[in-house]
Amino acid sequence: MLKKYLAAISILILAMASTVHAGSWNGWIYQNPYPTSNTLLAVKFVTPKKGWLAGEHGTILYTEDGGENWEAQESGTEQDLKSVAFVNEKKGWAVGNGGIIIRTEDAGKRWGKQKEVDVSLHTIFFLNEKEGWVGGGMGTFLHTIDAGKTWNKQDIGTMSDVAGIFFLNPSTGWVLSAGTVYRTKNGGKNWEASELPSVMIGAQSFTRPSDFGWEGSVFFINEKKGWATVGVWYIFQTEDGGKTWQENQVLTSVDRISFTDEKNGCMAASSILCTEDGGKTWNERLGIIPGQKEDVDGYSVALWGLSFADKATGWAVGKNGLIFKSEDGGKSWKVKSKSYNSYVYFLDSKTGWNIAHDFKPGKDAIVKTNNSGDTWKIQKEFDAHADIRFFFINPSTGWAVGEEWQQTNSGATIHNFFILHTKDSGKTWVPQFEEKEGKRQRRGVGLDIFFIDFNVGWAVGSEGFILHTEDGGKHWVRHQSGTRAQLRRVQFVDDKRGWIIGNKVTDEGSTSIILHSSDGGGHWQVQWKKKTEWMWLHDLIFIDKNTGWVMGDINEYSGDALLVYTIDGGITWTEKEFKEIEYRHMSFVDKKEGIIFTQKKQILVTHDGGKTWNKQKTPIRRYPWHVSELFKNK
Repeated sequence: MLKKYLAAISILILAMASTVHAGSWNGWIYQNPYPTSNTLLAVKFVTPKKGWLAGEHGTILYTEDGGENWEAQESGTEQDLKSVAFVNEKKGWAVGNGGIIIRTEDAGKRWGKQKEVDVSLHTIFFLNEKEGWVGGGMGTFLHTIDAGKTWNKQDIGTMSDVAGIFFLNPSTGWVLSAGTVYRTKNGGKNWEASELPSVMIGAQSFTRPSDFGWEGSVFFINEKKGWATVGVWYIFQTEDGGKTWQENQVLTSVDRISFTDEKNGCMAASSILCTEDGGKTWNERLGIIPGQKEDVDGYSVALWGLSFADKATGWAVGKNGLIFKSEDGGKSWKVKSKSYNSYVYFLDSKTGWNIAHDFKPGKDAIVKTNNSGDTWKIQKEFDAHADIRFFFINPSTGWAVGEEWQQTNSGATIHNFFILHTKDSGKTWVPQFEEKEGKRQRRGVGLDIFFIDFNVGWAVGSEGFILHTEDGGKHWVRHQSGTRAQLRRVQFVDDKRGWIIGNKVTDEGSTSIILHSSDGGGHWQVQWKKKTEWMWLHDLIFIDKNTGWVMGDINEYSGDALLVYTIDGGITWTEKEFKEIEYRHMSFVDKKEGIIFTQKKQILVTHDGGKTWNKQKTPIRRYPWHVSELFKNK
């Protein structure tokens, strides 16, 4: 079984096969990664089993089984939530951008807005059910003694962002802001400031009044001993309650810190470092080596939240839904988020195929699951990296189209382009077509394969590459496409009528096209073409010979997207733009009902074939489900 193969990618995956409609897609949807691809900024566990994660776009996730399953909770906001505090299994708060404070009294079943201020809030700390503090931009520091019904401003003596708050009791507490730690002994009536030591950060000195924004945290184990971090390669420690601080240089940048007792604690940012001697020495726990190895199991490590439920059980969360868990006090950490690369393919809710990247150094493999992705078994190993797309007619019979490639100093070098076939669910993969290195000079970003039945199929790739078979792949014939574009998707509705989408990007801009054939791929004509500064078509779906949709990105950075659809077989196409939706994928179940998936964990739903769309939250589910399920309770 292969478990440690996953690659980080922050997208929703539709994983598929079909015999009639939806192109290479059959409507099976998988949350990728599970439970979210949104960056997680905060974590709080009140028991080893029960805890909450918070992050981008108002994300709140809850588990009551130690992270095996997660439930999305409706926060009531799309603002980034940066900090979360729970005092027991029911009562909690979260704060974030837009100056929002939200609260729950029923473990997150219902969240309600408590207050909103005119600056972003970065951190929240509650001592008990009644008393708590919130910190944010421009020195904002708020205090409540009635569970947040009223919040009163306190002046701690700074106009910089408040990054960290920690109180031992109602009287004694510390606040971190811009490289300075402020201490109170009378519940915030008076504050004493202590600057952290100046240190060298690269070629520059860390000096006051540097503003480190909301990066950093402060943690005290008793009235004397505490630690502070500000997002740089140093941990600061005090033995006199914060009057004086000593620096200790570590191997990576550090941001969040948590201790379970005077000796044992961890901190996290670009890795996780832990101590067993009260901070005298720190040991890196993830195998990160700056400049050499900066990922774990394919995940790029950038952590923003850290929490220990008890001396053994700890959690760290971060970029693109990354979740780590420790069950031995921080000595070892395991990735708990569940992610697939962009070519994951589920035939049904249990059976799927995927690519295991770097299962051996520099080598990939085809892997299969029979249990919805919990475990994977290697089916075929490659001698290099491989980009592959799958298509199955039934659980036994399928094809894979792909390229083997290797990264060199001058770029990606192609070893071969291939088509593989299986009749036994992938136990054996037999080569049906192969081109060696030299005939194709670029990586085939647009590889795709589609079969209308057991015999008739097509495969496409870069440089306008098209192959066609009428005997199940025993013989493949090259067809002329009339373009040098990267052909990304292919679909036929019968053995004659089909469509291909493609993209070509140059220094002068982008050109995207929709090609149509009415003679089984013998001849192709351009039905739609658009030139822009930047555009990339991703998805192609035809329900029947007349009704189809194409969708892609039209801005590399803003998240704008374009939907192009037809109801007359492509004679005419209608365009519809979407602003800042961060498009990820599209699926239709019939002529009227379709879904667009976004990275923000929203879905856009249409009931009129794409003319109008309404926003909904994407259901979080551990296992694949069919897109038609999303329309049952419309």
